[in-house]
Amino acid sequence: MFITIYIFQNFRFLFFNFFLVFYFFVFVFVFVFVFVFVFVFVYFISYHFTLNLLTNLRYFYIINK
Repeated sequence: MFITIYIFQNFRFLFFNFFLVFYFFVFVFVFVFVFVFVFVFVYFISYHFTLNLLTNLRYFYIINK
């Protein structure tokens, strides 16, 4: 009887730890995903913006020259 109660308590503890670890991993995964997504998004926009800016400056320079 005592052993079964002990196992049950440990099982409950392990179950709780499993959920904590699971939620932790989900949180980390979502955080990394969002971070990478935002980084790529900002990099892409900045890259295109700088390209457009450079081409506009070049055309502007050519026109004024």
